[in-house]
Amino acid sequence: MADINPNRSQSKTPTTTQMMDLTSAPHTDVAGVILADGNGRFLLQRRDQSPAVSNPGLIGMFGGHKEGAESDIDCALREVYEETNIKLSITQLALIVRTRVQFANGIIRAGTFFFSNGIDEGSMKISEGTLCEIPYNNISRYFCEMVPTTAYVMSLVCELIRNHELEL
Repeated sequence: MADINPNRSQSKTPTTTQMMDLTSAPHTDVAGVILADGNGRFLLQRRDQSPAVSNPGLIGMFGGHKEGAESDIDCALREVYEETNIKLSITQLALIVRTRVQFANGIIRAGTFFFSNGIDEGSMKISEGTLCEIPYNNISRYFCEMVPTTAYVMSLVCELIRNHELEL
């Protein structure tokens, strides 16, 4: 890969783009949900510290890859149930954003992301990672610890809350 800044010193460290093997991922469509407890706290997942897990140790939303011809909503509902033991209904999901990214090598990643409020934290049984509770008024302190997609979706959720278009 050519360095577009000729004044920068050349480094032997590979860039993030060079280190990622985008051709090995069998799934390209994902869905995720940012959960909140109705008392001003986001309920997120601190991902396991395992090399087998993508983004180990970072904070993410609950979600994952679509299976077969599964719809975005069905995927989000299934993933939240698998990872938290919470059964949400369609009426509890607010669509935040749909994304589609095409990488230089032609791989396409598509995602649909939702928000759900009023979750009873006491009913949650986390099956992957650990529960990470973050008060809305402290969320900006955690952006650097978030999976990039989660940080992006969270920024949209916070904007909707500030604009009174979404209730926390």
